[in-house]
Amino acid sequence: MNFQQILAMFRPTFFFNFLHFPNAKGVAAVFLLVLCICCACSLSVRRDAIPESDGFLLRAFIELFEDKNQVTRMEAYFISVGLPDMPELEQILRQRQNNSDQLEQIIASYALAVMTRDHQDINAFLDVFPDEPQLFTDLMETEWALSGTFNTGMADFLLLLAYEPRTREKALPHLARIICNMPGELESMGQYFKDPLVHAYIDKHWQDARRDDILNADPVRAFNRTERCEEKLAFLIQHGDMASKITAMLMTRRIWIPDNLMKIIRNFQELPHDSIYNQLLNLDFNVEFLGNMLLMAPNNTLPNLLDAEKKLYRPPLKGIVGTLLHRLSFDDKNSAQILKILEAIRQYGIGWLEVCEIHRINLL
Repeated sequence: MNFQQILAMFRPTFFFNFLHFPNAKGVAAVFLLVLCICCACSLSVRRDAIPESDGFLLRAFIELFEDKNQVTRMEAYFISVGLPDMPELEQILRQRQNNSDQLEQIIASYALAVMTRDHQDINAFLDVFPDEPQLFTDLMETEWALSGTFNTGMADFLLLLAYEPRTREKALPHLARIICNMPGELESMGQYFKDPLVHAYIDKHWQDARRDDILNADPVRAFNRTERCEEKLAFLIQHGDMASKITAMLMTRRIWIPDNLMKIIRNFQELPHDSIYNQLLNLDFNVEFLGNMLLMAPNNTLPNLLDAEKKLYRPPLKGIVGTLLHRLSFDDKNSAQILKILEAIRQYGIGWLEVCEIHRINLL
């Protein structure tokens, strides 16, 4: 089966005056000493008292990133892709880049690059992404086993990088290798074949991207998921602050959900319709209401919604825009409303969009 056949299937003044008074210098010295002690105590309190909106989630992922079980750590790396930059997690990921086996190093580099979006971190990820058949196969099988993204997690990030001229040359071959060699090429990979940039590249490089040595390789390392990540998400949904609850709920869309976690999700307390959090959680199901609300005041509501998503959890190309574009491909009933929302996002939410997302909206 060649490329064209596959393509056919798809888509301070007072203090100094005070020093002039008698005995003021001695008093001032005492004052400065007390001030220093107070500042030290204050700094100590601020260091330990993580803001409530961050504390639950941050502590949970620190524990997961430092878990003794490598499978738990790698699954947590995959789930974390979409979190805003958290220096504590960033530090752990950098340590894993140097103190882990090759497979974990790659996954840690991926999570770090998405989190920081720093040029050096992105280059590091692109440089370690494997070409060697066995390591590539093991990496893809690990993502498939430990992430509910069907290998679209890394692929999405590589597509995002492919639309950036600085990283296009490195990102496209890696993306093409995923698209052309993974078992889900006709299901989950179809969306990439339909992308004009990817289409043009694979049309010219099909023989290089479609690799028999990869197709014939069997995974050497097979991982069975632990329950630690599920337990942490369940805890956050039930006991975290509101921001942590919503983030954990969004994360459940990126994992294999067991029955006990599904029950917790279904019992999640319903939020007011006009809540930003409710909009993030129900984007898939409430397009008409969301559209009516957003279109009434798009220059205010849309940036608030996109900003809330970015501060909570936004996996590459799988946020609000990605969800709407995906739904547009099959929801004929709401297509007009979806198009209006996407146009409003293009006009009023430009500062929150990726180059790839802008390109996709402009094609509509």
